[in-house]
Amino acid sequence: MRRLFLIAFLLLPATLFSSEFSSLDSAAIQKAVEQFPDSVQEELFSSLADAAGNWNELLDGILLLPDTLQDDAIWLINRMPHLDRLEITHSILAEHIIYSHRIKRIAPYPIPDSLFRRYILTYRIYEEPIEGWRKPLFERFSPILKEKKSIREVAKYVNEFIADSVKEGKSGFFSGMKSPLLVLKSHRGTKAETSLLATAILKTLGIPARRVYNRYFGEEKNGASWVEIFDGKGWIPVYLDNPSMFGNFTRFEQKHPHNITFAVARGGFTMENVT
Repeated sequence: MRRLFLIAFLLLPATLFSSEFSSLDSAAIQKAVEQFPDSVQEELFSSLADAAGNWNELLDGILLLPDTLQDDAIWLINRMPHLDRLEITHSILAEHIIYSHRIKRIAPYPIPDSLFRRYILTYRIYEEPIEGWRKPLFERFSPILKEKKSIREVAKYVNEFIADSVKEGKSGFFSGMKSPLLVLKSHRGTKAETSLLATAILKTLGIPARRVYNRYFGEEKNGASWVEIFDGKGWIPVYLDNPSMFGNFTRFEQKHPHNITFAVARGGFTMENVT
């Protein structure tokens, strides 16, 4: 019996692998992408093929949107990581695109086109679970735009809300990273999870946002992380645990005489040196 169980266990991954690619029909994918402009067909074909059996879900994520939003769906699909292509649903994809454009229409401040896709449209912030957080966060926080009219006012509100509402928690050894909505619901999260929620809220409100961190300060081994927003003129820091230091670039210099040696920002799918 044990031998049969072992054989079945060893054969299981191969069976799943075969099943995963059983729905991968290259001819069908090629025919599907031919309805789009020639300039995007080659890259889109590669992305859909990379999604294996989930390629139809991604295709629906494009076709079920209005024509004016389909370019954004194609942009996201072409840039999302492999594992995201395997599990994202068309409804989650559509939610992030639709609500990104909704806030673009109603925000009382301009949203630069050059920053829209990378720092607002992207659903991915770090390594959190894929989730449709845009709609519930929009419904919860967009009413503040009736009172707060500038990016700095809105960002300060979010900064203070996080500081007052979310307590720091510890991550279990085997536990995964919480989603932004779970952090909001539980009022507890690690520093990384709290920054995910803050970034998600800011993006939902049409404020370009990114998570920034560095591994160490000069010769000192401890590092730090913070959130940055684009206020219309440049990127400024937001410290979730200390709202009074909003926009202060010297916070860490005061405690670390060797200053920041290397800082990295992540806005969605890419990382960049912002030292």
